[in-house]
Amino acid sequence: MRLGVVPGESVSFSKTLTETDLVLFAGITGDFDPIHVDEAYARTTPLGRRIAHGALVLGLCSTVAAMIAKRARDGSAEGGRALARL
Repeated sequence: MRLGVVPGESVSFSKTLTETDLVLFAGITGDFDPIHVDEAYARTTPLGRRIAHGALVLGLCSTVAAMIAKRARDGSAEGGRALARL
């Protein structure tokens, strides 16, 4: 059985995370760490700006996995690369 992607192949997905995405995710998870939700605070950190929740970014991998599974089911051959732009 073909697994959908062989070495050298890839799939592509991009998502720009918005203020709404970050606030809704914080509300769902209860993770209101200021590095995620407070721009003024985040500017004072070594990172210099807010960062997305790690679990939110990891959740986007589910989309890529679904794309690979779809390719395995239907034999499609989309190309590209996995990308999460924050």
